[in-house]
Formats: sequence, structure tokens, C-alpha cells
Amino acid sequence: MTLTSMGPDPSASRSFALVEYGPPVALIGDLAAHLGVSPADAEQQLRKVGERLQAQHSLAANPIEINANGVSAKRVAGTVAIGRDAELEIRPKFAASSDEWQEDLLFLALFTVYGHVDLIRTVSAATTSQNTMADLVGRILLGLIGQNSRRLLKTRRASTVLSWEPLSELDPEAMLNPEDDGWPQRIYQMSVDNEWWATIHEGIQALLPHLRDPSITCGLTDLVARWGRPRTRPSVVWKTLPPRLSTWQPAYDLAFELTRGASTAPSLGPFATFGFTVDTWRTWEALLERALIMAVGANRVMLQTGHSFGMAVKGSKSSALDVYPDAVVADDNGLLVIDAKYKGRHERGFEGISAQDRYEMLAFMHAVGTNRAVLLYPSLVAAVADATPEELEVSTIPIGTIRAVALGIRGIGKPAGLYKFIRSVAVAVGLPALASAA
Repeated sequence: MTLTSMGPDPSASRSFALVEYGPPVALIGDLAAHLGVSPADAEQQLRKVGERLQAQHSLAANPIEINANGVSAKRVAGTVAIGRDAELEIRPKFAASSDEWQEDLLFLALFTVYGHVDLIRTVSAATTSQNTMADLVGRILLGLIGQNSRRLLKTRRASTVLSWEPLSELDPEAMLNPEDDGWPQRIYQMSVDNEWWATIHEGIQALLPHLRDPSITCGLTDLVARWGRPRTRPSVVWKTLPPRLSTWQPAYDLAFELTRGASTAPSLGPFATFGFTVDTWRTWEALLERALIMAVGANRVMLQTGHSFGMAVKGSKSSALDVYPDAVVADDNGLLVIDAKYKGRHERGFEGISAQDRYEMLAFMHAVGTNRAVLLYPSLVAAVADATPEELEVSTIPIGTIRAVALGIRGIGKPAGLYKFIRSVAVAVGLPALASAA
């Protein structure tokens, strides 16, 4: 098989690396030389990259900051195209300098959106060799499809055929007036020409130009050739597959992300690199919400629930003042307020609970009616997912105690990584019995 488009030449591509919330890096000069443009043009391209990320993630400000000291990034992590054969890698602040942060970030993005726990095995299997982000996604997609090789993605489809052989109940009038090639008959067949395969097919087509590993390209190309090009249109909105095809849901979800033009979709235009970024603060918040439910049970967790903090009266109008903590957990000692915080920088470390956060937690505790609160931060020292939670600070205020705790995330995309993290969450919130059972 000869492939006419194998993506960019790896020897010609270059990645420029930043650490989220890390110190500025002087990369404008090298980027300009690589792209063959002036430093001013290179800076302008970086600003446009930031504007694109800002729009994709609905951020208040450009996440790419450029000043006299260099280039820095905040609120986003992942890989994004800068120009032809050039990409910007933004490593999340909770990750180590090794390449495994890519598999962790990809798992977190899909788990926090769709809740797929079984992706752990697939992501881990896909990282047995060196991967670009696009190759990693391609390996995962191949793995998810391969797991269902014995359960084809077929649905019942009605069609009209002409045949002299009775294939279904014949209409008497049609029998008396046959066409040249036979009686028109309406039959039902199992076919892969459906919305589900159309979405996966579209995702593969979006990914193929960005792959660098020939084996992944050949695997996906061969799959498309064997299953054929569907006439059905792919999904415009995300859907749940029928129960009979539920094992195909992770493959469909990943392909849908590739087709919908969001931050996880490949970069468009002439750029030959793959873009995959996440809003790290929202991802951290969603991860903790799912982990708390899995650790203590949905019946013991209230997420983003309003609690009355008082009343505001203006003239003849009055309105309730409600506060919304990220989570409130019920345990044997009463209620516990939990809030996700994504603060801190590598070069500074943890700088203490801010006055704003302390007042916010005081309002939460007063409204909920508890004397306990925990702020959960990602580890800034790249701690592994099963590391003992680090107690950062304990603040005693008139109505109770506020604890700040850091949790490790590294390795969460590996087998058992998520369950190790869940146990760490249970320990951090003071539920060791549940932690041992999680």
C-alpha cells in the first residue's frame, strides 16, 4: 500500500515547550528562525494562537502572555499548532518533565467530559512507544475499535430492492406490475452505513493528515478501506449509542471530539500539527467532582448546590443571597465543604490560603452550617496519583477550620491510576475508611 500523504517530516518539525504557570521562556527568536519570519511576525503568530485558545475555552484573557522576559502560558495545557511544522507544547503545572503528561492529559480530558474509566487500559497500551499527541490519539482510536472487532457497528437499515425472488411480503399490486429487474420489495438489513460509523469515519479522516507513525496511518487507512465510506452524515450533536452498541461509545466519543471543531480537534489550514488543549482549571474541578462521587457515593455528595447566605433588599425588591460551593460531602461527623483550587506556580510554590479564598470559605461554611472545609490543590511537585496528600496549611477561624491539601495526579492515565487518585481524595477529605474501600 502506498500512502500519498504521511503528514509532516518529523525531522523538519519542532516543538517549543512551556510549563503552565511557569517562568517565561525566551523562544521568540528560535521560533522566528524556524518559521523563517521576523521576530515581530513570530510574536504576532503566538498571540493569534492565544486568541484562538481563548475563544475555544471561553477564557477571560489570552492564555499566552508575551513580555520582555519571554513567553508564558496559563489556564490551558496541551499541544497547539503555531505554524507549518511547528507546535507549542504547554505542559500542565502538575506534571513531570517526562512524556507521560500527554497520556495523563488526554485521559483527563475524556474522563472528565464523558466519564470513561475503561480508557485507562487503552491509553496505557497506546503509550508503549514514543508518540506525538496525534499518534497517541490514533493508537487509542485503533485500540478502542480493535476491542470491538467481534461486535460490528451495524444497525438495522431499511432499503428497497428489485428481485424476482421473494425476499419479504409482496404487495399484490406490485406482483401484477413488476419492473424489468423484478418486484420492488422493502427489506431490512444490518449495515455499517449509519450515523455512528459516519462519525468515527469523519474523526479518522480529520486525524490522518496529522499522523507521523506509518503503522498507525496504515492501520486507520486499512480500517476505512474495509468498512467503506458511509453515505450517512456524522453526528452534529453528541448522542448515546443504543445499548446493544454501548461498547462502541468510547470510540464514538473520541471521534466526535475530533470532528466537532473544539479544542481537541486537529488544527485546520496548512498546519501539519495536531492541536489538543484543555482548560486546566475546569478539568481539575470536574476531576474532583467525579472522584468524590466515586469515593463516597452520589447520595453523599452535593455538587454546585445553592445554599442561602442571607437576603438583599433594595427599595421594594428583595432577593436571596446564595453561595455555591464546589461540593458538600456528608459523613459521620456532619457536613464538609470542599472547594477545588487551581493556584500556585512552580517557582513560588504554595503561597498560603489567600484572604479572598478564606472569606469565600467562611461564607460557604456559614451557609452550609458546618465548621469544616477543605481546599484541594494539584501538587506542584509532580507527585504521583497514589502519593500521600500533602497538608499545605490549616487555618483556624471563628466558625471552624480550613485545610489546604495538595493531591498528586501524575500517572492517573495508567492502569489503576484513577483508583489511586480516588483513594487519595478520600484520605484528603478525612475519610480513610472509604479510602481503603475505594
